[in-house]
Amino acid sequence: MDKKAVLVDALRKYREKLIIERLSYRVLNPDMALDYRTLRMIASYDENKSFFGDRERSSFGEPSEYLDYAIFFERELIGYVGYRYSHSKDLSRYMPAIIIKPKYQQIGIGDVVVKQLINTLFTEYDGTKSIYAIILQDNGASINLVEKNNFTQFKGYRENDFVYIDGKAQQTVHYLYTVKDFKRDQKRLMKYRTMKVINK
Repeated sequence: MDKKAVLVDALRKYREKLIIERLSYRVLNPDMALDYRTLRMIASYDENKSFFGDRERSSFGEPSEYLDYAIFFERELIGYVGYRYSHSKDLSRYMPAIIIKPKYQQIGIGDVVVKQLINTLFTEYDGTKSIYAIILQDNGASINLVEKNNFTQFKGYRENDFVYIDGKAQQTVHYLYTVKDFKRDQKRLMKYRTMKVINK
């Protein structure tokens, strides 16, 4: 590896370490003025570029629970991460949604958030079987993000391969990350820690 490549790798690791140290999360709940819809507006929500998983428009008619977090980088609100837990006779899964302010995109924060979410769901929630992401087909950034984190495209539930946005059908693709994937990746993911939740 040449000197330039060594330097780039060192800077990437340093930046990643800073992101891990400075990220924190706060639970959103109905009693707080800052609910996730307000957060979407604060974060300059862009349906085509800033998230994967749409819990409002994608439903399998199964019992589900929600948990939402505001994402802070140091003291600045920079986005939202949440998930729906769905349970059926054949499959239990977490379906995530992530929004990051545009100015904080493409610098590695989304990747760290995904890794911390994976760690949290598989280490702090008993019986987690899978994380299931629904992504708009033209959302290349989110597709790259989940594929980078070893999600694999899932061909099931063909009847749900589209969602409606502003009255128009939008094609989606489905990705799955299983407990088997986590066992394979667990050692590599350890340095990213679980989500640091701070409620004040």
